[in-house]
Parts: sequence; structure tokens; C-alpha cells
Amino acid sequence: MKNLSLKMFFISYLIFIPFTSFGSEKIHVFEVKEIVLKAEKQYQNPYVEVECWIELKGPDFNKKVYGFWDGGNRFVVRIVATRPGKWGWECFSNQDDPGLVGKSGSFSAMKWSRKEKNENANRN
Repeated sequence: MKNLSLKMFFISYLIFIPFTSFGSEKIHVFEVKEIVLKAEKQYQNPYVEVECWIELKGPDFNKKVYGFWDGGNRFVVRIVATRPGKWGWECFSNQDDPGLVGKSGSFSAMKWSRKEKNENANRN
């Protein structure tokens, strides 16, 4: 019985973890965040053929941010949060590729603390 309880706990833990960690990422304001997308289709020349972007929404912010081909099937979109608060994004592409469209995520941006600013003047 104890063994069964332990197995049930472990299974519940594995199922629950992805849902608790999704969207709970925290970054600082103006800290670069990379969103990595992996194309599922093959392209002769991804640099020319594929456009990908995210629609980024946050406090007083709603813009399209374009990504770039990073070699192989990897595409990257680099973003920063301009204000503290909750941020969300959804990805799009000019190609019908499940690896590049329909994905979304969220994160929270927070201000740098006084101590963190004092440790690195570039954080001001």
C-alpha cells in the first residue's frame, strides 16, 4: 500500500509540475528574454522563406516583434518587458508550420531592487 501511494504521488507530481511552472517565469524590466521556436517543416532557405513573429502584450504595450532564423530549424524572438507587470505573447508565421504558429506563453516582469541596481550600474 505504501508503495502504491508513493507511485501515485510521483505520477501526480509529474503531471502537476508542467502546469505550475508554465507562465510563472519572472524576469526583470529590460532584461532580454529569448523565445525559441523550432520549425517542424524543412525549408530550402529559411532565411528568405520564413517570417516569424510574436504579438507581445503587457502594461501599456501591444506590439509585433519579429524573430530571426538561428540556424537549422531554430528561430528566435528576443524581447524585453518595458514595465513591471504581467506579460503575454503568441507566435505567428507566414508559413503553416506547427512549430512556429499557435504557441503562447506569459511571464511577469519586476523592477530591479536597490541592491541589484547598486551591484550593476547598467540596471538603472
